[in-house]
Amino acid sequence: MISVYDSIDKCCGCGACAQICAHKAITMMDDEYGFRYPVIEQSLCVDCELCQKVCNYQPVDKKSPIVTFVAQRKSKEIFKSASGGVFAELATKVIEQGGVVYGCIFVRQNGVLRPIIAEATTIADVEPMLGSKYVQSDTYDSYKKVKNRLKKGQMVLYSGVPCQVAGLKGFLRKDYDNLLTLDIICHGTPNERFFQSYISDLESKIRGTITKFNFRGKIKGWGDFAYTYTYTYTDIKGNEYNAWGCLEDSVYYKMFLASSIYRESCYHCPFASIHRSSDITIGDCWGIDVEHPEYDTKQGGVFDFKKGISCVLVNTEQGSNFIETNDSGLVLSRISLDSVVRYNHQLSRPSYDSPYRKEYYQAFLQGKYSGLKKKYYQLEWKQILKSKIYKMILDGLIHLIHIVKK
Repeated sequence: MISVYDSIDKCCGCGACAQICAHKAITMMDDEYGFRYPVIEQSLCVDCELCQKVCNYQPVDKKSPIVTFVAQRKSKEIFKSASGGVFAELATKVIEQGGVVYGCIFVRQNGVLRPIIAEATTIADVEPMLGSKYVQSDTYDSYKKVKNRLKKGQMVLYSGVPCQVAGLKGFLRKDYDNLLTLDIICHGTPNERFFQSYISDLESKIRGTITKFNFRGKIKGWGDFAYTYTYTYTDIKGNEYNAWGCLEDSVYYKMFLASSIYRESCYHCPFASIHRSSDITIGDCWGIDVEHPEYDTKQGGVFDFKKGISCVLVNTEQGSNFIETNDSGLVLSRISLDSVVRYNHQLSRPSYDSPYRKEYYQAFLQGKYSGLKKKYYQLEWKQILKSKIYKMILDGLIHLIHIVKK
């Protein structure tokens, strides 16, 4: 009897096995908590073992970065991106050259927001892919679509978390000159059931239906972790409204940043290192203000830190050639890899498991998002109190410094 994976910590849920099965013997199914795993219908299985052959959870073709940049998009559209707008600029270049872009979007299906990997053939199609989405997306049939596009000779940019890019590479089982892969520096992924319950809770407060959601809106500037969303009132048709909230408003957001509700494999992630499967890796260039304050326009540099700054790890010659010939819309400067790794632990190790994670899972199982919030406050009240006291002291010191300067 064939099994695709040995244990749940060795399955990232990329779906390559399900997409490769010609007999449709594999279905991606949710476990009791909502994490998706492949399930084989043995009566349809012909023991070809192709599902095992395409599994790329432990890839052997990982590369080390050949050059590292700090980057920022020149366009005013940068404010639609979570950090420096690099993905948006590269995706635009691919579309302008007649190519196709794949990335995560939120779509409303069966009354809920679903994160899926979708296809973009126009610049307008790319916009929903911008912004951070702190939830695992469904690759659905994107690997199959990519393969068909590549075989037709079209250029393809595929973006996703590292395990999704590795899953695509495993599915294709060969290299393509017209494929460019881009992964993000990933903390880990909660499942969409957690996310949808959170959205439902938020909708009950605003008495509306959320149509767009962005975990990293720049309404308060880069790095301030404000979420933004668009909604319609349930009893009023046609009009859309925009709103925002901060980190303190959202238990889901805080639990994501605390690594409390990821899937099991995230805590054992083989991609959490500088050795990547993608052509290009992007993320927030945290610590740039400490490492290179002279880069800021306030100090005479060429980067406006308030707008958001990206780090770019170029891992292959293919990635290097694309950046080199399509960098007109970017401000780029070389930076040491060490200075990027220093502020992005996901480039050196997986996220640490929360000691309360299993309790959170059970609380969610019993009470959905309300149960999760209740358990969070029960277990984390000491840390919450400590953070509030620290913030009060910090705000007081900042206020005192301003008085002294006057």
